[in-house]
Amino acid sequence: MSSVDNPNPKPSWWKDILNGFIAWIIAFVIYMIPAFVVGISMGFDLGPKLHDNAEVSRRISQAISEMYGSNLYIRIGYVIVLGILVFWRSWVITRHVTERSILHGAIIGSVAAILVAIQMTPSGAGIHMVIPVVVSIAAGVIGGMKRVSRGTAQ
Repeated sequence: MSSVDNPNPKPSWWKDILNGFIAWIIAFVIYMIPAFVVGISMGFDLGPKLHDNAEVSRRISQAISEMYGSNLYIRIGYVIVLGILVFWRSWVITRHVTERSILHGAIIGSVAAILVAIQMTPSGAGIHMVIPVVVSIAAGVIGGMKRVSRGTAQ
């Protein structure tokens, strides 16, 4: 159903919250793919050699921790993917909302930003935490603004 069929659909705040969560969870799963690849490959390599599950687990945990701690490209990729997903979800949701679409986009981005902040809290607050939060909120607002600018152009 398009916004032309229903000119004034009722906005749903729960739908905004759910879409923010969906954008974050998809970005997080994509962010964790390198850990799955490293963990599985190291498990197959070290398992038969060491015959000690605890040592294999310790080495895999150490390698994954070093990989995420030292590789800036993984964090940059996570921020980019999260921003794209938040923009996409806010653009799709606000396509059907005729009023306050920027607010709905901001809610979607804010939910993803809160989840990112919770996810990154153990490593401490810093620029690596602020950038994804700002990108999430900005992507949600821009996704909502896309609807407003498209609606006024027609």
